[in-house]
Amino acid sequence: FVSCGGDKYASLWDVATANVIRSFRGHTQRINDVRFSSNESVLVTCSYDRSVCCWDLRSRSGRPIETMTDAKDSLTSLAIGQHEIYVGSVDGIMRTYDIRKGALRGDNFSRPVTSVVLSRDEKVVLVGTLDSNIRLLDCATGKLLKGYSGHVNSRYQIRMGFSFSEAHVFGGSEHGDIFVWDMLGGAVKWKSKGHSGIVTSVVSHPKRPRMVSASLDSSICVWNADNQSIQ
Repeated sequence: FVSCGGDKYASLWDVATANVIRSFRGHTQRINDVRFSSNESVLVTCSYDRSVCCWDLRSRSGRPIETMTDAKDSLTSLAIGQHEIYVGSVDGIMRTYDIRKGALRGDNFSRPVTSVVLSRDEKVVLVGTLDSNIRLLDCATGKLLKGYSGHVNSRYQIRMGFSFSEAHVFGGSEHGDIFVWDMLGGAVKWKSKGHSGIVTSVVSHPKRPRMVSASLDSSICVWNADNQSIQ
């Protein structure tokens, strides 16, 4: 697995030995997100320094193979497709880099973009912004397909996502609530309070109706998405 943080490094770890295999340093400020490419041959990082770096894991070179510096403010989140890189920025724009075509498209939301999540079929992407909205966009055109609201998210980064079946959208709130929306209809299916502090992230189990939420109150909750209960 790979980790990143305030030391400006992205570190590749050996799971069996818990040792760092390689470290990648090319950013001048903290790294906010890091992802593997679909074939796990390239590592992609984005940073507070406004740059995106791509690292070839097959090369022993310590330099990135490509660096993108189009953002006007810090970069917060990444999503990686087969041929595209989606990057959210505090400047309010989600940038889509088409690696095959060498093209760039920017979708402007006028509020800081703090979370970007790609569906498994790479046809739609979720975009979370600091105006208490989550938007579902068509990856090919950038067209808005659906919006999700009801939660409070105006100050902090909250990472959201799809359920394992991708029939629902998960998210958190600065009031400590967990929200589940119907992906196609956009309505809130249920919400529940499991934290006393701001929810920072909600992720789904890859094969079961379970999700995990984390909060600034130092707690982690495991949820049964079928009956809205904490496990």
